[in-house]
Amino acid sequence: MPDYQWDPRLRRYIKPNGKPLTPAEQRKIGLSIVAKSAGALEDLTQTYVDGAISFEDWAVGMREGVKATHSAMSQLAFGGKEQMGARQRGKLGSILVQQYGFLSRFLLGVESGQENPAPGRSAQYGQSGWISYTESIAQREKYAGMQQERSFLEPRADHCEECFQEAGKGWQPIGSLVPVGDRTCRANDQCELEYRDAPSADAE
Repeated sequence: MPDYQWDPRLRRYIKPNGKPLTPAEQRKIGLSIVAKSAGALEDLTQTYVDGAISFEDWAVGMREGVKATHSAMSQLAFGGKEQMGARQRGKLGSILVQQYGFLSRFLLGVESGQENPAPGRSAQYGQSGWISYTESIAQREKYAGMQQERSFLEPRADHCEECFQEAGKGWQPIGSLVPVGDRTCRANDQCELEYRDAPSADAE
């Protein structure tokens, strides 16, 4: 992250010029982290496929890459490493347990010859960092008292039909929309949820 400061009241990063980082700017940072991780894991797997590293070295590298990606994305969501208290670390821990489970099944399949170590599939373990980012923001906003959510379509991404369906629902009670990553496009999902207090009757 650049030299930004976290404002816990706004739950936004503040740039050196004193202006808040916009959601679009923060989303760009997050997607850049995810893309870099996906590329690194894809390259690592291609190195293994080419026979330049052992299975053990590849497996260690994949696990380290998954941990680094999800840690970085959780920190981005929660306001930086300094904001990672017990609740935030607990959320990251639960995410890593789930992701390690997915990765372990893939690694065991490759080791047994039942799975193909496709570089493109390995990249998805980096792309899934976006899921941990959205999950972490969901927890942050829920504890901040937000009561409604809506799904936002990343303009430059390819979306599945379910993503369009969720976005079309508009504002809904928090926790009622299908989470990012649980939709048809899975780890390729680049949607994001936005949050707000429940509006007054006059606002409606």
